[in-house]
Formats: sequence, structure tokens, C-alpha cells
Amino acid sequence: MALRHSLLVIVLGTASCAVQSLGGTEWAEVTEDDGATECPDTIRFESVRYVYLNDCYAPGQDGVVESGSYELRRGKLRLYDRTITSVGSRLGSNADPLLVTVTSAGNGRHVLVAGSTQIAFEKR
Repeated sequence: MALRHSLLVIVLGTASCAVQSLGGTEWAEVTEDDGATECPDTIRFESVRYVYLNDCYAPGQDGVVESGSYELRRGKLRLYDRTITSVGSRLGSNADPLLVTVTSAGNGRHVLVAGSTQIAFEKR
């Protein structure tokens, strides 16, 4: 059974990580030392929709743990109409709104911070 979430806002934390457009991009989880992650997260952004993937925690073979719509406006990325298909979504699995900060880690990498959860991504 899919859980519905009302809102997630990602705030782009510094000017150096400002993203102009996400459509057609994919963000893949990376480790600090470039080592392999056993169950890496990936976020795919289409024109107005996104899909959050993790093959280890998804209930189906498609790898989807979360999906929804997004909009990028004034340095803020708002994810809404979220559907959580697995408790394995590291962005949260309850219906409360969630604010996630995105900071630049250099070398084209960004870190998503949600409470005590930090996930480093590299734009592909």
C-alpha cells in the first residue's frame, strides 16, 4: 500500500550549488571516499516529476521507493504529491512536511540533509 505525503521542500543552501534546471537529470548517491555503496539511492528528475530509487528497499523490481511532482523556484526545490512505496525512503516515511537542505560539497556533489540523515549525491 502506498503512503501519500503532502510536502517536501529542499532548500538550496549556498549560491555555489544553485541549480537552474533539473529536468532530464539524475542524481546518484556517492560516498565521501568514492567507495561503492551497497544500496545506493538515485533521484531522477523529469520535466515536472521525480522518482526516488533504491533497489534494496523498493517493494517492486522497478526500484521506486518514492515518486511525485517537483518545482524549482527561487533556489528552492519543492517536492509534492509524494507517494511513498517503501519505508526504505531515507527522506522520511510519515505524512509530516519535511524540509531538506542541499549544500554544495564541491566537485559537482550536493549533500541532502534531513534531520540526522545526510546523503551525498553527484549529478550525472
